[in-house]
Amino acid sequence: MRERRIGLWGAVATLVGYVIGASIFVLPAELLPTAGAGVILAYAIAAVPAVFTCVAGAVVGNAFPVSGASYVGVRETISPFLAFCTAWLILCAGAIGAALVAYG
Repeated sequence: MRERRIGLWGAVATLVGYVIGASIFVLPAELLPTAGAGVILAYAIAAVPAVFTCVAGAVVGNAFPVSGASYVGVRETISPFLAFCTAWLILCAGAIGAALVAYG
């Protein structure tokens, strides 16, 4: 069986896709009447921390090349209890994110 591998740029591209998600296609139409042309500037400013978040996620995934690297990374570096809390927060964030995308 071949070993499945993804490089740093592949991981960053995947995480950017998760961060951007469907909201980039829904929100500009909602925000344009209120913010006007500032929407483009707001997206450009928001892209900066999103890129840093994606690179940090790729580094964690590279440091712990296992399924569930976020959980394993917190468990190995901080504590099992906080890893448990992290796993539940990720689950809740996914559920809330899916609900917000469905609402949009």
